[in-house]
Amino acid sequence: MLDFFIGKTTFRYPMLDEKPNYDSLFLMISQLIYFLFDNFKVIN
Repeated sequence: MLDFFIGKTTFRYPMLDEKPNYDSLFLMISQLIYFLFDNFKVIN
């Protein structure tokens, strides 16, 4: 797993040598969308 931090949120990307885990991929995408939407609400 590849972790990186934006603020207090940790996003996990599955590494290329691992078999795809679509549950974690969906969770990562939903976290990213929620993070962007939360920042959008803060800005506006």
